[in-house]
Amino acid sequence: MRSRAWRWARKSLLGCIELALLVAPLCASATFKCQARDEAISYTSQAIASARCTRLNGMTGAGRGAKATATPRVVRDNDSGAVRIRVFTFIHKGIRQFVSRRPVGISARVDVLELYYIKGCYLCMAPKDFKVASLRLDTHAYRQEIEAASGHYGVDRALVRAVIHAESAFRPNAISEAGAQGLMQLMPATAERFAVDDPFDARQNIRGGVRYLAWLLKRFNGNQVLALAGYNAGEASVVEYNGVPPYAETQSYVTLVQSLTERYRNHREYRRAHNLEQVIRRAGNGSTELPRSPVAIDP
Repeated sequence: MRSRAWRWARKSLLGCIELALLVAPLCASATFKCQARDEAISYTSQAIASARCTRLNGMTGAGRGAKATATPRVVRDNDSGAVRIRVFTFIHKGIRQFVSRRPVGISARVDVLELYYIKGCYLCMAPKDFKVASLRLDTHAYRQEIEAASGHYGVDRALVRAVIHAESAFRPNAISEAGAQGLMQLMPATAERFAVDDPFDARQNIRGGVRYLAWLLKRFNGNQVLALAGYNAGEASVVEYNGVPPYAETQSYVTLVQSLTERYRNHREYRRAHNLEQVIRRAGNGSTELPRSPVAIDP
């Protein structure tokens, strides 16, 4: 995932065809779905002469979240509602291809991308009678990355952990139907806006997501409800409706993440760390916090 090939693939796969095995093409260039005689499916930028090919997009992009017609081979994770998929990518005769089977009989280098496809954010798929109290908390995953980013940008780490839990259930390689990526489910434009080069890198994704949360909190004068609404629906929608947008998903998301934040905040490990910070502050008359680097939250 950290290789140069993956960094290229991330820009090509997500920026050009938005995971062609999962999501419809979103770019201006043509993308073809080609089925070989052995029924293997390929997605390419040019039609393959020996295969039956269908052009998936025209010269203008498809709408967000439109699904491709292919059904990839998957393994379902019953505990998360996610679908794990392995994508093989290689260059053949100058054409970058993404296929659902490991190719044979070619000399080109084949890279493997393993991702979790989720229809929407983890908590967005919860049933109407879902209770946050039934969720098992994860207070250990990505602790160092969360503490570093939340401390740097001044965002409550309980909120950060709740957002990660709500968005991806702590899966760093999650990608949604709409194209949101990584632990904090950053859309490609948001990732670029907040200087995230590889959204599937946990440290980068968390830092970018927390920076975005800090920006939203500043934009809405510290109002956590509006910040969460903006995180889910976009800040423009919050401004348009002068409050939480009247979208069922967003309203449910805000309520669930608020409750989940309180659960993390009240967890004994969080309270222990918080109490230790208070002791350190009192011992130094409130002035013993480590100096922070200049914090830039505006993109």
